[in-house]
Amino acid sequence: MARIGMESRGLALALACLAGGCITTSDADDEGGSSETGPGEPRATLLVRVPTTDCDVVGAVSVQVRARRIGCEQPTPCTVPANPPDILGDLATCPITEPERLLGVEIDEPGRYYVDTIIDRTPDEPQYECHGSAMMNPEVLVTSVDLEVRVERELVALGMPCPDPG
Repeated sequence: MARIGMESRGLALALACLAGGCITTSDADDEGGSSETGPGEPRATLLVRVPTTDCDVVGAVSVQVRARRIGCEQPTPCTVPANPPDILGDLATCPITEPERLLGVEIDEPGRYYVDTIIDRTPDEPQYECHGSAMMNPEVLVTSVDLEVRVERELVALGMPCPDPG
């Protein structure tokens, strides 16, 4: 996953958290773990490919991956907030010099998620693109087994924003 400077990440996270509640993943260490989830703790990593062209959007400052838990692993009754908190992952500042960059977000709870990239176009409104497990399916299922085996799953860009989770 991409390594991001603490200053850039801190500023982006602070701005995102001011807009609403959020949960953040921390920078990964050299062994692929993080200071928030240890090497043995269950987690899954959802990955998205960000092409250079995402930074070609007028006013693009950065691109960040975000997940929001919208449902439970099983269709049994469960409680999910009407406005789920953001789980923020890797952030890349523009311009992106490689042809594409792989960004990830760590998930530590089973459930159904919307995963999108946020193109920060400060001072204009951000632009969003949804990523799913399959074409035209914005829901990404992360199971308890996925967490236990620490799965890394690459998602596909859907070419549209994710539905409103509320």
